[in-house]
Amino acid sequence: MLNRYSHTVYQVQRCRVMQGYIVAALAICIVMLFLPNSAMANAKLPGGDGSVEYQPFASYLLPMANMSEDAKTDFHAARALAHQPWVKAPASTTARDGLGPIYNARSCLACHINGGRGLMPNDGKQRLTQGVVRLSVEDEKGVRAHPVYGEQLQTQSIALAHQLNLAASLYKSEPKPEAYAYIDWQYKQYVYADGSKVELRHPKLRLQRLAYGELGEKVRLSLRNAPPIHGVGLLEMISEKDILANQKQQADQGLVSGKVNRVFDPQSAQTVIGRFGWKANQPSVLVQTAQAFQQDIGISNPLFTDQPCTRYEKECRQQPLGYVRNSKEPFELNNRLLQAVADFSKNLAVPKARQMGKTLSVQGDKLFKQTGCIACHKASYVTTEDKQFPQLSNQQIWPYSDLLVHDMGEALADNRSDFLAGGREWRTAPLWGIGLSERVNGSHNFLHDGRARTIEEAILWHGGEAEFSKQNFVKLTQQQRQLLLDFIKAI
Repeated sequence: MLNRYSHTVYQVQRCRVMQGYIVAALAICIVMLFLPNSAMANAKLPGGDGSVEYQPFASYLLPMANMSEDAKTDFHAARALAHQPWVKAPASTTARDGLGPIYNARSCLACHINGGRGLMPNDGKQRLTQGVVRLSVEDEKGVRAHPVYGEQLQTQSIALAHQLNLAASLYKSEPKPEAYAYIDWQYKQYVYADGSKVELRHPKLRLQRLAYGELGEKVRLSLRNAPPIHGVGLLEMISEKDILANQKQQADQGLVSGKVNRVFDPQSAQTVIGRFGWKANQPSVLVQTAQAFQQDIGISNPLFTDQPCTRYEKECRQQPLGYVRNSKEPFELNNRLLQAVADFSKNLAVPKARQMGKTLSVQGDKLFKQTGCIACHKASYVTTEDKQFPQLSNQQIWPYSDLLVHDMGEALADNRSDFLAGGREWRTAPLWGIGLSERVNGSHNFLHDGRARTIEEAILWHGGEAEFSKQNFVKLTQQQRQLLLDFIKAI
């Protein structure tokens, strides 16, 4: 009886919380109807004064509109560095030798094509080339990198046998790719109450040609698609106070319970709030860039000084390094060039919103709030000030993210912890510019593993803390659902 009574009380309290939240959301919507030229007008510039007009294929790779001409010159020079393919060392092209010896991509933009999302394989015949497989071992001692394969599977190598796709027995003394990764998509159907049907899929990862034996029973694997990179500099300029305020507000309201992920920052050697990466496991654009150079391309740098070779990978460790320009910085990518690429990423502009403020968009915005999407996808912030980046400073921005990690349910879980983020927890992805994804590079792969081919599919995969919002979405009429989806695409 006591358990039944407690359950009843809990349900009543939850209903009251949801009723209060819906009433508050409706009040906000009513106010916005009378202020269409203020908040909605500002939302047309989600990246603040630096927002840019849509350009086919290039919308995610443009410099902020409010940058000085000198800053734009530096931007385009760094963009060339992010785009150029690295080559095997030694080479006559000393400016970009040092690839690998094992790696996932030859350049930054080989995965982030045109600055956008990666393209996941359509079937199990194609190898994974624009996503990565993160791995770790988790046991009573905690979470750590795999002792043999490290923290990420490198699926390519500089070996001629790999380039020619020859049998593993022909590699001789050359370094082998750690594995080849394939995805076997598993399909199921979701049926709305009105009879509408949506096909959903989730990935089943298949690894072949593991170079150094089986991974072991305690390994945790996580498939990750390359995310878009526009607007990251503005996200870095959101104050920690605002992010912590999001956490407190959610705890007070009791509807969702996002939390900050506190991560180690190798630049400051301190524990700080994480805000980048699928689990908010990266502290800054610079650190994320540096780790990508090391893990994805195999380029050593001041923050990640080693090659991505473990002590078991002898052929990998025996390969020559790329050209080192300065003995005081014995890395393939020095601090100046690393900083240049990071600054390029920081200054990538956000596209202007489309159709924002028009009648249908306003209706979609109301539904976005009424269904509870806004609980995690916080709309707006004002950035802090940094004299080095005046174009990023004091900007009202509309990323639609709280930058917190949330329990998204078992269906999306990778069961792999990352600092404070658990195996079911993921960072709220910013929504700005999401409607241009397919036009930028053809990718329509959403969520961390690229399983969702549409925004609707992504919503239907929401669970855990977001289950209530998904249920509110599926209860809408087909026309209302389309209005909400069109609003998200317009952001």
